[in-house]
Amino acid sequence: MEDYVAGCKPRGHIVYPPTTLAGFENAHNRAGDVSFPQTEAERVCSEAGNRGVATYLDGAQLWNAAVALNASPTNLIADQ
Repeated sequence: MEDYVAGCKPRGHIVYPPTTLAGFENAHNRAGDVSFPQTEAERVCSEAGNRGVATYLDGAQLWNAAVALNASPTNLIADQ
C-alpha cells in the first residue's frame, strides 16, 4: 500500500492530474500470473475510499487468482 500512497496525486495539484482510479488485474498475466495478495488489495481499496478514489478489478484473470490464492472469487470481489 505504501507504493499506492506514494503515487497518489491530490486533486488541485498544479502539475499532475489527480489520482481518480485504483485498478487491479488479479492475477497479472504479464507478470507470470502473479496474484496480488487479498489483504493488500483490501488495504489499498480502503485507502482509495478514504481519498475519494474509485476502484476497479479487471475480472479477466479472477478465476486464476482465486485458485492461486485458494480463495472464493466472491470474496476477492467483495466490497470492503
